[in-house]
Amino acid sequence: MSPDQTRDLPWLLCIHNIPPKPPYLRAKAARRLAALGAVALKNAVYVLPDGERQRDGLLWLAREIEEGGGRTFVCGACFDVEAGGVTDAQVKALFVDARDAQYRELAAEAQPEFETLGDPREADAPRRDAVAAWAAQLR
Repeated sequence: MSPDQTRDLPWLLCIHNIPPKPPYLRAKAARRLAALGAVALKNAVYVLPDGERQRDGLLWLAREIEEGGGRTFVCGACFDVEAGGVTDAQVKALFVDARDAQYRELAAEAQPEFETLGDPREADAPRRDAVAAWAAQLR
């Protein structure tokens, strides 16, 4: 497949086999996949929308897993098998559901802070700085 054809594939797959030892490697891989926003299709099969950040992150993770004695495959994919498989629309729905849950959690976390903001013209400099730092972290 040519590089131009791989750009037409909307998804990245990470398929891995991580040995039981060292135990930290599994945890590290799970944290990295979560930070990238990956969702699990099956045990040890994760999917992400294709993008430079996601591709770089998966390739970095693949190197770490390989160095730890595991095996990893990162590839482009599209899901068009409907009979007994999964479609692109179903994979997209997995991401929408996962991000929706994260946004609800973030909104619940942020609500108390929003309620204490008050009028910015009435806030003192330390309070404005604290809110600006919080807003930057929120982004």
